Amino acid sequence: MSLQTTSVTDWMHADVPTLAPEGPVRAALDGALDSPVGCVVVVDERRRVRGIVTEGDVIRRVLSEEVPGGAFLRSVLSSPDAVLRYLRDAERSHGGTVADLMTEPVVTLNASATMMQAAQLFHTRALRQVPIVDANGALVGLLNRRDIVRAIFEQHDEAERQLDGEHGT
Repeated sequence: MSLQTTSVTDWMHADVPTLAPEGPVRAALDGALDSPVGCVVVVDERRRVRGIVTEGDVIRRVLSEEVPGGAFLRSVLSSPDAVLRYLRDAERSHGGTVADLMTEPVVTLNASATMMQAAQLFHTRALRQVPIVDANGALVGLLNRRDIVRAIFEQHDEAERQLDGEHGT
């Protein structure tokens, strides 16, 4: 299996947490922190990608708006539960919507793309994850850096097996 011919749909996560832009910030904070893919994709009623909320967005919000200096870092070192409590308390005191927190515009990748195209995009744009969309721009999945690395390792392992087979080992 070659990265040049393997589709991103073979490696993407199809079950991606989503939120509407008008949803509460609390849902975005909880969703990004609880998500197995480390983010929540913000979509409209047609599932078109409007934004993304990542763990990094959560940290940036807290660092830029709520926390002076090292208090946040000390709480991170003391307890992950303390961080979650702090973020939820900060969100309750500031209100807002998912649209206030999300990163936009979002780099997306078409479902017809190959893993090689995805790897190149990840490299040139320094991405951690990218929503995968269909021809109409509707969300169909999410690809992250770990998926790229796994695909590369699989291609490498397959090439080694072929070489071992050719040499009778």
